[in-house]
Amino acid sequence: EAHPQPKRRSGSSAAARVAGPPEPAAPGGVGSIDQAAPEPSGSAPTPGRPTAPALNLALIAAVNRPGKHDASGAFVPEGTAWSRANQASELFLDAEGLSAQQVRDAVLDQLFRPQHRGLQQVAFFCHGFPRGIGLGFHGRDGAACLAAGIQSATEQGTVILYSCSAGQWFAGELARMLGEGFAVWSHMGRGHTTRNPRLCYARGSESIDVWAELTWTRRRRLRELLRGPARLQLGAMELPRLFEILDRPPSDTPG
Repeated sequence: EAHPQPKRRSGSSAAARVAGPPEPAAPGGVGSIDQAAPEPSGSAPTPGRPTAPALNLALIAAVNRPGKHDASGAFVPEGTAWSRANQASELFLDAEGLSAQQVRDAVLDQLFRPQHRGLQQVAFFCHGFPRGIGLGFHGRDGAACLAAGIQSATEQGTVILYSCSAGQWFAGELARMLGEGFAVWSHMGRGHTTRNPRLCYARGSESIDVWAELTWTRRRRLRELLRGPARLQLGAMELPRLFEILDRPPSDTPG
């Protein structure tokens, strides 16, 4: 599906489930939000029970596209790793057979729930493109809808879009609608979720192409940083902190 890239600026709700890594899906099942995802390594908590009473949330696209390993090879394992590192609850989403509106409603339903009041970080592991992310949020209306859902959960926090190319426009629009109390991390191009170095940072009306601002030395150090456990701590960093880490000698770099 083609989505035009604009100039960059400086019907019903489906049920959802918060749980640990779900059981493998049975073949021939009907697509739904709570259909199981491929199980990553590690023990699985009891289905239907939140992984932790955390103030962080990961929303994870859990089913592969036909002929691809995008969910099992990237979204599920990296989303689960991020959740464990940040003591986050997880929502596994299966969009097969559902409309974009139904998937979007499942995300919003989760953000509106009382147990997520005071969220500090919310991370999205799914496909992305310049004008949206692959969980039903597209264009200005999608950014406004997602911003309203996030603001219902918290007055300030960090949003991370592990969604390719969303930094080219959508993340900046989302940050503008969220306001100064929110930082939004995203990516300017394609890459492997948490390991994608083409970072973009937005807060309010300001959007910065971080990768374009880096020297070659800083770019090399950023790639090294994102190969280790520190890649899962992006949401805990403000931009000056990231620059400070990249200016350290390699032996002092965390992760």
